[in-house]
Amino acid sequence: MEHVSGGGEVRLQSHDAVLYIADLAKSLLLGVALGGPLVIGAIAVMDRGGKWWWLYAWVGWTAFSLLITWAFPRFIAPLFNKFSPLSDEALKARVEDLLDRCGFASKGVFVMDGSRRSAHGNAYFTGVGRNKRIVFFDTLLERLGGVEVEAVLAHELGHFRLQHVRQRLLLSLFTSLIALALIAWLAAQPGFYTALGLPGYQRTARCCSSCWLRRRSPISLRQSARGGRAGMSSRRTTSPRNTRMLTRWRTRL
Repeated sequence: MEHVSGGGEVRLQSHDAVLYIADLAKSLLLGVALGGPLVIGAIAVMDRGGKWWWLYAWVGWTAFSLLITWAFPRFIAPLFNKFSPLSDEALKARVEDLLDRCGFASKGVFVMDGSRRSAHGNAYFTGVGRNKRIVFFDTLLERLGGVEVEAVLAHELGHFRLQHVRQRLLLSLFTSLIALALIAWLAAQPGFYTALGLPGYQRTARCCSSCWLRRRSPISLRQSARGGRAGMSSRRTTSPRNTRMLTRWRTRL
């Protein structure tokens, strides 16, 4: 999302307590709703993806990033601000003429109630594909005239014409790919854990997995509570099948 300041000295207004709490609650809920499944999916890919888990995780992250970029202007941004179509017909005609000359197809030109949180003047365009839209802060329109607003928008469209948004998106995806590959490589290096002060990480993981499995095994809990069946419990927990299961879980953990 590209943006440019509308100029002038920024005067931050004090946030209303209710608005601040509402924004915080919405942010936390969004973080859980969007980040929770993402983290669970990443853990599942790490557990079942084999040595190429980092590549699968990157593909999932790429799809998630593109989806959020597409959904932000329509579904996420309206949760925090109110967006209304530009009502100034003269200014709207100037803006649409500039968009046509630059070949920028948008879903509309909107005004955002930025004055609820700040006196800062701003303008930006967001979205991908055919879901792009132009947004002006109401504070910007209050301070600038039609010619000045057109100049601010022209600056934004310059980023579009020079494909700065696409370049930054590709750079971000490439950086995440390198980071995931580096994490996968470091995770396979014992010296990495030693440098972090965890030289016995393999032994610790095996002990933790064994304790976890003993605590989670309902057969062991029931049979250890029955003194008359101690022999049966011993035979069951030391059977080849249970031994293979313990080995498999230790390896995974």
